[in-house]
Amino acid sequence: MSAVTGGPTFIMDGNQIAGLPVITSACVPAGVLVICEWSRVIAASWGAIEVEVTGMASSAHFNAGITAVRCIASVDLAVTQPAVVVAATSIT
Repeated sequence: MSAVTGGPTFIMDGNQIAGLPVITSACVPAGVLVICEWSRVIAASWGAIEVEVTGMASSAHFNAGITAVRCIASVDLAVTQPAVVVAATSIT
C-alpha cells in the first residue's frame, strides 16, 4: 500500500505509521486496523507467569535440537475512555 497512488512511500514504514509506533499481531484479523492511545489503558496482571519448556516434543524436534518454550500471562485491560480505541474493519 502506498500513501498516495503511485507515491514513493508505504503507509507503514519501519514499524511506524505517520511517525507513530506500530505493533502487528496475528490476533487481529486481516483487513482490520486498531488504533489506541495506550496511556489511557490500564493493564492489571494477576497470578504468576507460567513458563513451560518442552525439550522433546517429538523425535524430529529432538533430532533437530528444537526446544519449545511457552509463556502464559493472565492480564486484564481496562480502557479509561472508550473513545481512545478506534477500529477500522475494511482496510485493503
